[in-house]
Amino acid sequence: MKEKALEAQKQKEFSEETRLRMRQAKLQQNRVTCPHCNTSGLIGNMNRWHFDNCKHKPGNEGKVNAFAGVMRAHKNSNVVSERGSCPHCGTESTVHYLNSHIPYCTQNPDRKTQKKREQLTCPHCAKVGDATNMKRWHFDNCKFKTS
Repeated sequence: MKEKALEAQKQKEFSEETRLRMRQAKLQQNRVTCPHCNTSGLIGNMNRWHFDNCKHKPGNEGKVNAFAGVMRAHKNSNVVSERGSCPHCGTESTVHYLNSHIPYCTQNPDRKTQKKREQLTCPHCAKVGDATNMKRWHFDNCKFKTS
């Protein structure tokens, strides 16, 4: 649903008057300049990212970014991404992923299996399907239902 709304907005054509107003609003936003490298940008982005990570800031010389040398699953994550391997199939990945992989690994002799879902048959058209879908939708909307 969200993708459809985004796609509709992408296809939308704005009038020249609307485009002019949007351009003027963007130009009126507060801009700031970094005192270390003279890079300018919108105040929110500069406060959030640039000022702490500026390569010309004293103490940041030689740093690639603020997260250099820190093992993380994602730069905004607080989870350290330690690496490991599956004892059954040898897959190498983060420990976080392996915790969910190992119980279901196909080469694990004691592996868990997905529960078999209950199957129901429609009395009107003989369609066989998952019980939750059949109860929630199909039985009420079957094309071959007479009443």
